[in-house]
Amino acid sequence: MTSLSRSALLLASLLAACGRGPSYDIVVAPGFIDLHEHGQQEEAYALMVRDGVTSALELEVGTGDVAAWYASRDSGQVVNYGVSVGHIKARMKALGDPSTALLPAGIGGTGSASEAQLAEMEAILRKGLADGAVAIGFGSAYTPGATMAEIERMLRVAAESRRVHELLDCVCPRHMDPRTFLFARSRDEGRKQDQKRRQTGKNSADSHGDSSRARARISQR
Repeated sequence: MTSLSRSALLLASLLAACGRGPSYDIVVAPGFIDLHEHGQQEEAYALMVRDGVTSALELEVGTGDVAAWYASRDSGQVVNYGVSVGHIKARMKALGDPSTALLPAGIGGTGSASEAQLAEMEAILRKGLADGAVAIGFGSAYTPGATMAEIERMLRVAAESRRVHELLDCVCPRHMDPRTFLFARSRDEGRKQDQKRRQTGKNSADSHGDSSRARARISQR
């Protein structure tokens, strides 16, 4: 950016500044935010900018070590970046999956977690959030061994940090077990119904209180 203007800018001037002729097609838009980007290397960032992406977030698989993930990018990048602490990665570590790649290669995906392993996953997620993760990432299609009870426990960790909305917004439907969405939706509807009942009860109590006070005033007269 070389200058700012409060008056209208002519497209021809913009094209001339870019060295393009008037027939060149151009779109001026805000930078795009990519919520599901596994290409988190400097080379990938350079290509994203050419497509108008200014923020690249790894919110699905995420990472198991948030502090190290950010530290590796401390030198500065050409885009904004952020990462979730991933349930997949936490599961791989807790269950001892042999994979060093993005996704589990065995027990981390298909194995059943013990109570101790569930507790370890929760601890990894809490530490990741404390280290600056912007969400908790899920990809339950890659962890078929995870029960709905396990998913609920991990969602509760998100709730502790008030990051449930970020979590639900960032998951990718193509890689999620549909039961996860049904569970999350039912939990959300349950919360809304509870709030409605509490508000109805409060209004009812207030109206009864108002009526009692009105009757008291009338009787005093």
